[in-house]
Amino acid sequence: MASAAQQYPEEYAGHNWHPMFLEGTKSIAYELWEQNGFRAPENIICAAGNGSAALGIYYGFQDLLKNKQVEFLPRLFVVQAKNCNPIYREFVGDMSDDSFLPTIAEGIALRSPNKGRDVVNAVKTTAGRVLCAEEEEIASAVKELAGLGFYVEPTSAAAYAGLLKLLQDGVLNETSDVIMMVSGNGLKASTEIAGLLGI
Repeated sequence: MASAAQQYPEEYAGHNWHPMFLEGTKSIAYELWEQNGFRAPENIICAAGNGSAALGIYYGFQDLLKNKQVEFLPRLFVVQAKNCNPIYREFVGDMSDDSFLPTIAEGIALRSPNKGRDVVNAVKTTAGRVLCAEEEEIASAVKELAGLGFYVEPTSAAAYAGLLKLLQDGVLNETSDVIMMVSGNGLKASTEIAGLLGI
């Protein structure tokens, strides 16, 4: 491997630029469909920086719909940190403020996502929303999830902060059919989480 790297000194541009990457993330949709009894959930919530998980879910359920395996596309809700929210700003049509601040949800802190417009189109097609979570809301979500036995990084906890907003706004209620993606293990951010939990 090392000799190949020296012989072909290419730069790693990021997996999100690879044309086949989204084909792989579509498997998220297939797994959700299978684990949900081979049916589409009504709503899916996930955090997004570049939006590859959200797009994979959208494209995967499109495939399932086209092949008559589901009857509808789930509503897609995408959550970004308020401190770094280019997909949200594109969704609401406000590109005037392009300031970015650090966020504890560093896994979704992308200033210029290469698939941002595609994510917005997916969300609008499914009649979903893009939401923003404040730093305090993300921190609170980390703590609440930890109290429930889920040790997740702040990036994933942003999805839970989004769920709480959707419940508060009446978009969802306690009987809504929802799958929420919280896939980032807290071990990746143990130092930050220890600070949030005061340990």
